[in-house]
Amino acid sequence: MKKYICMLLVAIIFLYGCSSNLNQDEKGKLVDTATVKNTNEQNNNLKLLAGAKSPYYRFDKAHFENSLQQNKIIFLDFHADWCPICLQEKPDILAAFNELNNDDVVGYQVYYNDGQTTEDDKEMAKKYGITYQHTKAIINKDGEVVSKSLEVFSKEKVINEINKAIMG
Repeated sequence: MKKYICMLLVAIIFLYGCSSNLNQDEKGKLVDTATVKNTNEQNNNLKLLAGAKSPYYRFDKAHFENSLQQNKIIFLDFHADWCPICLQEKPDILAAFNELNNDDVVGYQVYYNDGQTTEDDKEMAKKYGITYQHTKAIINKDGEVVSKSLEVFSKEKVINEINKAIMG
């Protein structure tokens, strides 16, 4: 009997160890966090929040500057973790970037006046004249702000505003 209990415990420990890299994403889908970590390490330790062809990242100054130099369309979401509007919009913004399929589009979540705000985040807010959380700004291929809004963005609105910037 003890032998079977020991074998059962070993099997449980083995199964737990094999599945320890599996976690749920925001939609409840199982994600292999080891794969996500490796993907992020390939992107200069960027935190990829959504998208593949049209990625949406946690703001990184060097990556942002590189995106400007590559003449990408850039979506900036000035976000506060305490803001009810930001929290309401987040699933739609993530869904939009998961649906977009354009190598020339990139998005960044820039923290604004919350516990995660960095000096680089503050610099971005100042650079683009952001005075309120849940502001979205879109920068065209020429590096010009073509849209700045406090409106609540649905998935469709994110896609439409980005497409307007693409069409120029």
